[in-house]
Amino acid sequence: MGQIDYIFREIGRLQAVFAKILNLTRIGNHEEADEIIKVVLKSLSGLNIELFAAFRTEDLLKMMRGYDEDITKNKKKLVSVSRLLHEHGNIETEKNKALGTAFFQQSLQILVHALGIEQKALNKTEKAMLDKYLGKLEASAITDKTRAEIQNILSRKPGIKK
Repeated sequence: MGQIDYIFREIGRLQAVFAKILNLTRIGNHEEADEIIKVVLKSLSGLNIELFAAFRTEDLLKMMRGYDEDITKNKKKLVSVSRLLHEHGNIETEKNKALGTAFFQQSLQILVHALGIEQKALNKTEKAMLDKYLGKLEASAITDKTRAEIQNILSRKPGIKK
């Protein structure tokens, strides 16, 4: 926990962490970017990154709830977990496409869960993020359940809760 406190103090806030990860990735320093991803992900979710490739999303959400009772209801935390998994997927894809795809799948499913929390229409940023995540996966890699949840989210009208 001291290491993550140091990172948050040093960098400032979570958005700065993502900017640092993206910058490190852009300049080719994938190992350092991945280390930051792993530390921040563990701090937010209580889970080691390896578990995200080994378990179903429903099981991961239960495990995260055991670490932080409110995380599965906290849209911002879950979106951050999803973003970290997505960035890790980008790094893994260069080494192992199948493993990268597994992380993209988890990031999408956790994002869909997060976007479903508030039961309202997506804003432009959320829609762009969903489109970006969908663009990383082949249609066959998206489960029917996730596809149905996405359709439900996209069918929401602004200002109307379902």
